[in-house]
Amino acid sequence: MHGNSGKGIDASMIEIKELEEVDEERKVVTSLMQSIVTQPMSTEPMNSATSNAPVLSYSSRNANKESLPPVLMHKLRKEYPSLGGAPAKVALNSLDLHVERGRVLGLLGKNGAGKTTALKILAGMHDSSGGMDLWLDLTSKRNDLMLQEPR
Repeated sequence: MHGNSGKGIDASMIEIKELEEVDEERKVVTSLMQSIVTQPMSTEPMNSATSNAPVLSYSSRNANKESLPPVLMHKLRKEYPSLGGAPAKVALNSLDLHVERGRVLGLLGKNGAGKTTALKILAGMHDSSGGMDLWLDLTSKRNDLMLQEPR
């Protein structure tokens, strides 16, 4: 705590640098989503300033299911409401992720990073607060493309 008179660290002064791989994944997901949504896409992560961004619209006419990965999440957000005077908890803030056919993905991160929340949204056990997730329903003979948007 040296350097600021023992008052602790001011969180607003901490800059978190994003990994290059995260930026690359965001660009890949944005490119994939552009082929199936009807509104312009942005590569910028969602934050409180962009949380009122237009809702994306899925168009099955534009979707080439064979070219899409079976799992695709774009700007996925989950915010749990405040309870008992505690502030609202953001579990996911603008998650961009895709899983190619035939790939296995492991989610790694510290406690509270949103790993379980992301999987529960994908499984339909939780609703998202923002963003979009798509997955190929391999249990159907038609291989339907399923869409979940915030409710």
